[in-house]
Amino acid sequence: MIIRALQPAEQDAVARLFHDVWHETQGPLQDPRVAAFRNLEFFAGRVRERAPRTLVAHEGNQLAGFACWSGSRFNSLFVGREFRRHGTGAALLAAAEAEMEKSASHPFNLTCIYGNEAARRFYERHGWHVAREEQLSTDIGGSTAYVQAWVMKK
Repeated sequence: MIIRALQPAEQDAVARLFHDVWHETQGPLQDPRVAAFRNLEFFAGRVRERAPRTLVAHEGNQLAGFACWSGSRFNSLFVGREFRRHGTGAALLAAAEAEMEKSASHPFNLTCIYGNEAARRFYERHGWHVAREEQLSTDIGGSTAYVQAWVMKK
């Protein structure tokens, strides 16, 4: 596995992975209007915005996953289905945390959608803990949707 900074030519592939895995793992846990609003264009915008703070993992010539952050906030970690349970997520998380250490102070934080038990257990195995629950709001084209989340710290 190779982990490195996101290259501009990879942004579309990362957006596709982000879209597909989000709809598989996050979409079912939220208001259906959120999933309808979060199309490929939405994820492409997120990838462009976070590109300077994004790492990608490759297995051979395949994109396996990505991780991104903003300061002390860990934003996203998504791994393609065929690469899960092979250490890809753990390697991406460790690499992103090492990058965060260079410019951000502790505690690090992230939000994990309530009900995503697999993600919560993954983060807990890597030293994160639930600090509190919080209701998040998201704009869905002029309307607002809400979802419960665990705010996790490390």
